[in-house]
Amino acid sequence: MAAASLGSATNSRVDSAAKHTMATKIDSNFLKRTLENPAENGEEMLNQGKLKYAMLKDELAMCTTKKFFGTTGHAAYPLVVTTVGDIDDETKTFLKGIYASSTATEFLSNTSVKAKDEYAKNEAATSKIFKNLTNNLPEFRAQGIALGQAFASHLSGDTVATVLVGGMATVMNGAFEVFAGDEIQWYFSFEEDAYHLESNTEYRQGQRRTEAGNDRMPMHIAKKMRYNDARLMGSQPGLGNTKGFKNSQSIFRIKSYQPYIMDIAGTKIATTHYGDKIRVFAKAMSSARPFDQVDILLCTQST
Repeated sequence: MAAASLGSATNSRVDSAAKHTMATKIDSNFLKRTLENPAENGEEMLNQGKLKYAMLKDELAMCTTKKFFGTTGHAAYPLVVTTVGDIDDETKTFLKGIYASSTATEFLSNTSVKAKDEYAKNEAATSKIFKNLTNNLPEFRAQGIALGQAFASHLSGDTVATVLVGGMATVMNGAFEVFAGDEIQWYFSFEEDAYHLESNTEYRQGQRRTEAGNDRMPMHIAKKMRYNDARLMGSQPGLGNTKGFKNSQSIFRIKSYQPYIMDIAGTKIATTHYGDKIRVFAKAMSSARPFDQVDILLCTQST
């Protein structure tokens, strides 16, 4: 079990002289496409739920400039989001399937136009949101840690904010323990069930599952998650009226990267998992329990 992190124990934040930052802009078009009727009231919805779609300080900002299927455009600022907005369960399942790819060949197959069309035909025929995103689904990549606040709608305020792209930062850990020296990857919060939530004699906490499981997050860990989400991001799941709050099941979190364990003819083989490895963007500088503060070194330009 990882010890309490230095940040949590001392109630302090890491700081270093070498910091690399850049201005980024919220990808309003992507967030509009996650709505059921973006053409009718997209701008109004982004403005009404301004904190639901906003980039807040210390959140993980994901670059959305590159697309899986459509034409990649370029802008003056990197386009980023800190939430996947209102995407539905069918679209979430599609994204989980992409990043569950264990090899580069499988990843390319799952991100082909043929795979997308087959999924749309067989699984998501009724999903308006999936159709809205068809040619504009981002290939999410870690941009950095938000240093300020930006809004998805220009009616709410500034849509541009600074992101830390290199250097040390203190951020909230995800649902899995982290140890100093671990490689850090990002993951979707709705993707937690793809990994082992607890350690056992065969698997470590945070290793990717080879099959579905039924273990649940311990109650005290879930309580700490809800408290931290509410304190840091204004996320309040279960209140009923969630218009003004960020959905904690639609954000990005961090975890330590773990090797993939496969069972081949009764022999367990440890190997690199491509869908996880390509999401590594930092190193852990301290250890941390789930949903503790943890110090990380961002190396988005060198991993």
